[in-house]
Amino acid sequence: VYGFNLNSRSVLLFVRNGLFIFILFHPLVFTLGWMPQFDTFLINILEQIDIHVFGGTASTGLVCSIYSLCRNLLVVGLLLPFGYTAFVYLEKDTVTNITGQCFFTYFDFTDK
Repeated sequence: VYGFNLNSRSVLLFVRNGLFIFILFHPLVFTLGWMPQFDTFLINILEQIDIHVFGGTASTGLVCSIYSLCRNLLVVGLLLPFGYTAFVYLEKDTVTNITGQCFFTYFDFTDK
């Protein structure tokens, strides 16, 4: 990638040594408050996925984050076959109509 050989032994040693240093200093970093608790970290990760992939908003807890992500995945999974079928098999004007209907159906489900 970009002219770098990522399969070389020196890169693997660098990554291994970096992980060793991170693991060794982890208790100190956590004690000083430079790293959040695990549940807060998970909430932030799930929240960022929800915001950047599905256009969601902030969540208030871990259960809320998991529910929101699962709900979005379910709705997209249910609507994806309809959009794909319209894109592949139907005429161009019909594709636009069905894709628009799937779009508005998705936002109708997720805004409640």
